Amino acid sequence: MNQLSIIRATAAVLFAAGLWGLSAPAHALSCMGFEDRFFVQCSNGTCTTKFRARDVPAPGACARRIVVEDVPSDVAEILLHRLSNELGSGTYEATLVHRYYADPPVSAQELSRAFAADEFTAPRVRVGRLAVGSSLDQLREDWVRRAWWSLWALFTHWAFDVAVVAGGMYVLYRTTAIFLQRLRLARPASLAGPMALQAGLFVLAIVCLGFIAGPVLLSLMVLVIPVLWVYELGAYLWARHRSRSANEFF
Repeated sequence: MNQLSIIRATAAVLFAAGLWGLSAPAHALSCMGFEDRFFVQCSNGTCTTKFRARDVPAPGACARRIVVEDVPSDVAEILLHRLSNELGSGTYEATLVHRYYADPPVSAQELSRAFAADEFTAPRVRVGRLAVGSSLDQLREDWVRRAWWSLWALFTHWAFDVAVVAGGMYVLYRTTAIFLQRLRLARPASLAGPMALQAGLFVLAIVCLGFIAGPVLLSLMVLVIPVLWVYELGAYLWARHRSRSANEFF
């Protein structure tokens, strides 16, 4: 496979990656809130908070992952006091939905302040009764599995993002090398191919600016490619100048 074929194949992969990013579901500019799920078991008027599965911020726009942990007694006390009128005998999933653009409460003091906040910043509360016979141990295993997959999905997303931007940098390097080579060989008509690939990559990078679920790092090309074009324009003008000077000399 020659160099031009490699560049074309890489460009095709980049465009496919961009299309994948566009087809992926994206949240609105206002990201969905963090969910803090508490699993509670009540019997004979006594409730026990068994475990907690909460969203935590992760690198990236609207990104999050899941953490499963035990509930400290002071946090459980504040939660159960808030839900005292909504719990009877049975097993419950109580979910607090916190705003994305704020640090979600973790400690008892933070949770207490969140419940005391005004109605626009206080967490939304959802309480659902689980089916009779639900095993909290099995539920915890399921949420631990989800937490692992959320971490894996985050890693995969960023690995993919880095691979796409590395491919973009490779395309820029090779197209620039071919541009300069053809310029030295005085084949100006053949300069359109490398420039077209760079222009396509530039358009894809601009598109990625507006899609937070796409390959975010590729948008860095918006800053790199114009600088490269200035360099290539300078090389082209210098080559033209040298060509005229040579013709005038002879």
